[in-house]
Amino acid sequence: ADLAAAVAAEVTGDRLVPWLSEQRRLTVSTPDTMVVSPPEPLFRPHLRTTMRQGEARGRHARRTHGRSMSGETAASLVPAAAAVLGTALALAGSGDARAAGVVLVAVYLLAIAGAAALAGLRFRDGRVALLAAAGLVLTQGAYVAGFVRGVVGRRGSRRKAHVTRRAGA
Repeated sequence: ADLAAAVAAEVTGDRLVPWLSEQRRLTVSTPDTMVVSPPEPLFRPHLRTTMRQGEARGRHARRTHGRSMSGETAASLVPAAAAVLGTALALAGSGDARAAGVVLVAVYLLAIAGAAALAGLRFRDGRVALLAAAGLVLTQGAYVAGFVRGVVGRRGSRRKAHVTRRAGA
């Protein structure tokens, strides 16, 4: 019923989750939620799409002053945020702060290694595990970067320059 209503309202792609949220429907949106159609190749197209989805989610969070953020959505940002915080503490901290940073990064890496190992076991191929590890880190990074960009309110400078050049041509 929700999908039919979204289609009738001509809502597609990265506008779907914010639209559902505006309709007061429960949404869980993470970059690796569920794939119901064959995905694009992992790196450039996938990461570009993931960043756009994160940016749309961030813009919606900014417009609603955070009210659109569910606990599940916030939780999806925690692993990457912990890795970034842990890296900062490990590099710039001292004593207990540095130790805490190392622990945060280690826990993040163990979670990635566990998920990658499961992918490798599923397909019985160590190369799949390596690709999954890289894909998980890059996908989370792209989503979080897009989300932050959406919250801050910045659009990609290359895109603006391209649009401006085309308008002035």
